Amino acid sequence: MLAADAVAEVVAVVALEATPGPPSPIAGHFVCRGQPVVAVELGGLLEDRAAARPALDAHLVVLTNATALLVERVKALVTDVRFDEASPGLAVAPQHARVDQQVVPVLDLDQLTLWVAGRAA
Repeated sequence: MLAADAVAEVVAVVALEATPGPPSPIAGHFVCRGQPVVAVELGGLLEDRAAARPALDAHLVVLTNATALLVERVKALVTDVRFDEASPGLAVAPQHARVDQQVVPVLDLDQLTLWVAGRAA
């Protein structure tokens, strides 16, 4: 989960150009409305594994920081969120929230930006 004001738009998955370097959650990069965007597979990011090949019906959640999250689907926009305690060891998702009896990580856009910059360097 992430704050709605961090999202620029949600688009259908597009062809991603490979990013050089060792396997990582970075799925590749693409151009969106004339701007380069780095695509990070959300599952790979949260599980610290290499990006999986995207399904043809996957979505790219384009963020305001020239990053996109590659996700299976965008399930819902939620308003009734209760935050739980911090989740140790995951800088990009320092908090958890409880939504409909389910605990989900809450991504920190600033930490995600730093993480991508460190991987792209």
